Amino acid sequence: MNNDMKNGGAGNRMVSPTVPGILLLLFAIAAALCFITGLWLFGIILMTMASAMLAIIICMGASTVSCIVCPLSVVLSSGILTVSGKGVESVIAFCTFIAVGGILAVCIINKSGRTAAVVAMSAAAGLMLFISVAVLYFRAGGELSADGIIAFFNSKADAVRTPLLKYTESLSERLLALGYQVETDALKEYVNTVISSMISLLPGLIIAALEITCWITTCFVKLFARKTHCEVILPSPRWELYPSMVTVIIYAASCAIFAVCYIIALFSSSGSVVGIVMYNLILVTAPVFIAIGFSSAFGAKNPKMQNRKGMSAFIFVMLVLLAPQLALTLLSIIGAVSVFVRRKAESADKDDDSSDRPGMM
Repeated sequence: MNNDMKNGGAGNRMVSPTVPGILLLLFAIAAALCFITGLWLFGIILMTMASAMLAIIICMGASTVSCIVCPLSVVLSSGILTVSGKGVESVIAFCTFIAVGGILAVCIINKSGRTAAVVAMSAAAGLMLFISVAVLYFRAGGELSADGIIAFFNSKADAVRTPLLKYTESLSERLLALGYQVETDALKEYVNTVISSMISLLPGLIIAALEITCWITTCFVKLFARKTHCEVILPSPRWELYPSMVTVIIYAASCAIFAVCYIIALFSSSGSVVGIVMYNLILVTAPVFIAIGFSSAFGAKNPKMQNRKGMSAFIFVMLVLLAPQLALTLLSIIGAVSVFVRRKAESADKDDDSSDRPGMM
């Protein structure tokens, strides 16, 4: 194993752990600078890269580099956030990349599947964000009571709702001035409905965002492992997403129940709590199937797509632009069916093997 680690996964000598250490430091500092300048998307991407690089360093067994670079990156990036006026909760949320990178390293060392790694990383990230929100709540003078917590989240929702309603009213006035017929009250009611729907789906949206972010982190780990010639650290060469049959069943059942609730809601004046719960479950389970569906439809391992990739990609891009929700739904269904077929085939093979054993009837 030591020789493999020195030589890398493809006969190339592994780079010095100092290089990933320097990159980790640069990624963390750059992420902090992005956050204080309002470039949130770039900051999140750089955080995922920092997490991936931390996992690479730990899996390399470079304890000295880890003990030096990891605290240094936290101190420098936290200092940048603090000097810019960010609170303790922002620093805690930023340090999520350390927790995610550490959990990812543990999963890789223990040869865990990629799906299990994403779930574990998402749980770690969720815990860090929960701590951050809790610190923000108590710093604002909140008390440990249900009423106080509800009031806190309602105030945050109002902070989003109020400017949107003001913008809606301003937009209506401009359209009326231009001679367009606009029902301001109906438009406000629609905006309120959209905001309320987003709030009810917030748990699923947050978990889905964490899953996607952690999956991107695993993509960076595979990329960095290849670039640093240490593919041997990965649990398997492909290390693909492969959810369990239980996940497939939960996704399929959630879709079916939500469809029924949606049809009922068409003839009802109010929404269904069951439908909201089911849609949250769909949001939680769909990302992994979307990724698998995309790989199944457009991946290099699909021989049927080799001669039609250009046209298929064009059709898919047009579908995403015109009907993004439909495109993602189709990909998630393709992914779920793909996993279901593979799991059923594996189960059938196991049954055949057990029936072929000597002494079995």
